[in-house]
Amino acid sequence: TCQKVSHKLLLVNPDPGYIWNVRRELIPFTELHTELQLTAASLQRNPKAYGAWFHRKWCIRHFCRSNADSNITQEVLDKELQLCTNFLNIDERNFHCWNFRRFIVGALASNLLNIDILDGSWEVFIKGLFKGSNENPPTLLLMGPQLTYPSGKVATVPDETIENGSNETRQLLIAVLRNEWTFTTQKIEQNFSNNSAFHYRSKLLPLIWVVGRNNHDDDNIQDILTSEFQLVRNAFYTEPDDQTSWWYHRFLLDFCKPSATTADSELSYAFYRDALQTEREAIQDLVETEDGQCKWGWITLHAIVSRMRELILIVNENCIAIDFQYSNLPLLRQEAEECLKKLIEIDPDRMCRYQDMLLDLTGQ
Repeated sequence: TCQKVSHKLLLVNPDPGYIWNVRRELIPFTELHTELQLTAASLQRNPKAYGAWFHRKWCIRHFCRSNADSNITQEVLDKELQLCTNFLNIDERNFHCWNFRRFIVGALASNLLNIDILDGSWEVFIKGLFKGSNENPPTLLLMGPQLTYPSGKVATVPDETIENGSNETRQLLIAVLRNEWTFTTQKIEQNFSNNSAFHYRSKLLPLIWVVGRNNHDDDNIQDILTSEFQLVRNAFYTEPDDQTSWWYHRFLLDFCKPSATTADSELSYAFYRDALQTEREAIQDLVETEDGQCKWGWITLHAIVSRMRELILIVNENCIAIDFQYSNLPLLRQEAEECLKKLIEIDPDRMCRYQDMLLDLTGQ
């Protein structure tokens, strides 16, 4: 029948979305494990089949919403998380699997808090993490929805519904968060070119910091960021021509910049200054080691010097008492110009871009 034919077709080629659509019409008459086995077999044939990953998310949501036993749901979701680990051990840069992993983490939070929102967003997870704390959750959208509801509307979580969660539940959510943080560390250390792991880590970092501060952990944000800078330095010292670690390094520089609205923040101007100076010296050493041919090193040096000039201007304008090892603005501008001139030399394909940046700089 239609079920058997579609099953055989998808085992041969799991890409056609219309065949998965047919199976979703038949899902009330099938069992969950049958569909999970089918998608697992399909993904073994093509681990990046969009339709198979989407169908698996759909099945998980269908099961979680129809199953009343949260313990059974927890077991199923734990198995899905282990499946992600197995797939990522085979191909650690499979972004479909990373995306599915984030979906499962969102489903775990919904199950722990007994909230019927299973669209892959982390709104429930984040609000559960910050329940009863003095900290406000990050305002940026860390993980958006991956599925929509039949109405086409995105579900929202009223704050009062989170109050149902206990402190024990919150600790379980924190354990999930830290497990994801540890998992990204392992994957990055296995392969510094893992852009998916670095991207996921950039989303976890704000949560790790705020949750840790609220729990009075030994590690504050400065310690965490210092460790992150060390991790990313190890990455680009190992593979200086791989842009993955350089992009995460740029994220860290932006993240540790103190906010004007949080004067008492642990992210102080002094720490930002020290980070810029430390990274400047480390990357200068790398550029020298690579005989001046490290394009990403020069790009990052230019970015750091530009940030140092900006920081000096802000400190001077606001009369903030901070000393600088490098505070000569004309010399810093000259260093930025030298970075761009070197980039024009070693990266002629993007010469026009560097020339425009150089014109902007000399016009200041």
